[in-house]
Amino acid sequence: MPQLRNDTTGELIAPCVSRATTPWQRAIGYLGRRTVDAGEGLWFERCSAIHTLGLRACIDIVFLDHEQTVVRIVSRARRNRIFDGGAGAAAVLELGPGVAGQRVRIGDRLELEECEPECACGPHSRPPFADNDKRVARKCALFRKVRPRVQLPNVRLG
Repeated sequence: MPQLRNDTTGELIAPCVSRATTPWQRAIGYLGRRTVDAGEGLWFERCSAIHTLGLRACIDIVFLDHEQTVVRIVSRARRNRIFDGGAGAAAVLELGPGVAGQRVRIGDRLELEECEPECACGPHSRPPFADNDKRVARKCALFRKVRPRVQLPNVRLG
């Protein structure tokens, strides 16, 4: 699993960062999680806005341009909001609460680098959203079954 490093300062920001690459991973992210640890992160490529609708965990949001330079930071993002990175944003990074506010500044260049075998998250770590996939899928299936069907009356036009 990659780790996130601040190239400007050389500091390790998060030792366990996952890439949200599939549509399912991008849609779920940290939904369903009560907490996000300070060492965790979730990287979204080709993304300039993000929401915290239904999110129970507190997170920091970092918006990056095409060169992985920080263009906006939202520290301890409030729940049930939509956040836009602006015209220059090309990627979004979700981090544990308080991490971005302390270790990242606007203009810093961030880089994902492959983890060494003795990495803090271990060689067999699962992505942060892996625990949520089955639980959220089950809730979605229940919602589809319980949702009332609306039938429109037969109406003739003209």
